[in-house]
Amino acid sequence: MGFMQFVDTRLKMMGQMLELSSADLTRLPYGAMDQQFRNATYRCLGCRNTEACTQWLNEGNPNRPVPGFCPNAELMNSVRD
Repeated sequence: MGFMQFVDTRLKMMGQMLELSSADLTRLPYGAMDQQFRNATYRCLGCRNTEACTQWLNEGNPNRPVPGFCPNAELMNSVRD
């Protein structure tokens, strides 16, 4: 897998995590979203829990809290509907 494909795959996984957990980053305080999204992206790219994440995403159960193995769990869970 090339670097760009790796990045694309991780960003799609992050999007799926946001969607399944009903997390909405636009709920972050005004002015904080850009930096928080950037930090979340970097955490996702560096995450080593790909297998657990893939399994969680494949279960496809909506509206569940982001699991603790996710380096973005605290952020995403703080902006869930």
